[in-house]
Amino acid sequence: MRKDIIRMEPSVGNEYRDRPAAGGEEPTALVAAAMLKADVIFRATKFSLFHSHARRDACAAGARDLNCCDYSLEMLDGGSLYTDFEADRKYVDQMLKSMKDGDKIHITTEAGTDYYASIKGHKLFPQYGMVRNPGETCSPPDIEMASGAIPGTAHGKIVVDGSITHPAMGVLNEPITFYVENSFVTRIEGGEEAKRFAEELAKVYDPRMYRVGEIGIGLNPDASLCGRMLEDEGCGGHGGARGLGVGCLRG
Repeated sequence: MRKDIIRMEPSVGNEYRDRPAAGGEEPTALVAAAMLKADVIFRATKFSLFHSHARRDACAAGARDLNCCDYSLEMLDGGSLYTDFEADRKYVDQMLKSMKDGDKIHITTEAGTDYYASIKGHKLFPQYGMVRNPGETCSPPDIEMASGAIPGTAHGKIVVDGSITHPAMGVLNEPITFYVENSFVTRIEGGEEAKRFAEELAKVYDPRMYRVGEIGIGLNPDASLCGRMLEDEGCGGHGGARGLGVGCLRG
C-alpha cells in the first residue's frame, strides 16, 4: 500500500505571476496544462477562474472543479462552509422544480425592488456546493438556484441593500438603486457608494458592463453577508438573498 501511495503521489510546482485584474482572466499556460490533466481541482485564488477557457476545458476533460476564490480565514473557521451540504440539496431541488417550466420571474422586496424578466428557455443552474461526478464544478459555500434573464426582457427597479462583491465595494452601508430597461442598467441612484460603483463600471469603457444577466436565489442557511462573492451569493437566511449579475465576460 505504501509503495502504491508513494508511486501515485503527484508532483507539486509553484508558479509566480502578477495577480489578475479581474475574474475570468486566463491562468498561465503551465497552470492551464496542469488543470487539464487533473482529476480534482481546488482553485484557491483571489479572482475566479470559473468563466475561463482553462476551467471549461478541464471540466470537459473530466476534472471535478472546486472554486475556492477569495476565501477568508473567518470563512474557514466556521459558518457557511460547515453547513450540511447534503441536507441543503432539498432547498435547491425545490427551487429547481418551481423554475423548471417557468416563463417569467418577478422579484419584489420591502426595500423597493420591482424587477421582472423572461426566463423562458433559459438554462437553469442548480448549485449544490458539491462536486461528485467528473466534469462538475461548484463554488462552496455558495448554494443557490440560478438562471438568467432572456436578453432584452429585463425591466424595473433593483434596490441593492446587501452587498456588491466588487473589490472596490463590499457590504453596503446604504441602498443603491438600479433602473433597468431592456436588460440594461440605465440609471444608478444612491449616496457615495452608488457614485463609487458607477465610477467603477465607467472605468471599463464597455457598454456591456451595464447588462443585467444572472438571477440567483441564495439557499445556504448558514451563510451571512461578508462582502465575498461565494458566501454572499449563497446567503439563504430570511428566504434567501436575491442576487443579480451585472456586466459581461471578458473576451
